[in-house]
Amino acid sequence: MKKFGEFIEQKDFDFINQVAWPVLQQTTEGYRTLGTAVSVGNGIAITAWHYLHALLGDAPEGANGAETMPCGISVAAYEKEKNRIIIWGAVRIFALPDIDVAIIYLGGQESYGDDAIKQVYAHLDFKIPSVGTEVAVFGYNRAEIVTTRPKPGVIHQEFSPHPTSALGHIIEVHPMRRDSVLLKYPCFLTDAPFGDGMSGGPVFDNRTGRVIGVVCSSFDLSESGVPPISYVSLLWPLLGTTIQIRRFDLPEGSSYLFHELYQKNFLRG
Repeated sequence: MKKFGEFIEQKDFDFINQVAWPVLQQTTEGYRTLGTAVSVGNGIAITAWHYLHALLGDAPEGANGAETMPCGISVAAYEKEKNRIIIWGAVRIFALPDIDVAIIYLGGQESYGDDAIKQVYAHLDFKIPSVGTEVAVFGYNRAEIVTTRPKPGVIHQEFSPHPTSALGHIIEVHPMRRDSVLLKYPCFLTDAPFGDGMSGGPVFDNRTGRVIGVVCSSFDLSESGVPPISYVSLLWPLLGTTIQIRRFDLPEGSSYLFHELYQKNFLRG
């Protein structure tokens, strides 16, 4: 039986853990968890901008997007075939002003040889969904990294990801914006709950299995008996974002609109 409006902890690593990764920041004490990102192309992931903005500051103004320095941002990429997790550092982060989606460019793996991770991609859907659509949300709720120092000069970190999903329905759709102050970008409202660490996680159309948005914000009203108020950022504004990537099969320093990468099959749709 499907359980709507509550968290479901994922016991085993499966497809969803291979496309959705915890986002980390490296500090003097090791790594700390920030949110969730979703793998969408070779060395490319998307996530929410709001928690990165708190660390990196405003994205420079630009018509087609802006680049900001990653400042120790990484993802914990999981590879099922080898049952391993690799810390993969961000090379660049791209964001559009006034929307809550960012693109993390992790760089190519051509020089990694046998150490390269076999990346699995989520399929994206840029269309505006309909009210009533059943959605599945995924992220790393309450993910934590416990740091210990067993002896001088040695740091040991134990990662507890707490992969979590939730089911819900789309209640409202705002194709352009909900308002001009807080949610001034395309988004939709769902009754699926979001938790700490799920920001930026994928939201799937449960019928098609495609990602239709990323986790944006949530208000827990459970104590009052009211369903959660959870908002999801739509993806279509990404199509106009310019990113610069380096790949062995592209001219060095090439810049592309996101939709060009989509058309070239560098991204899954």
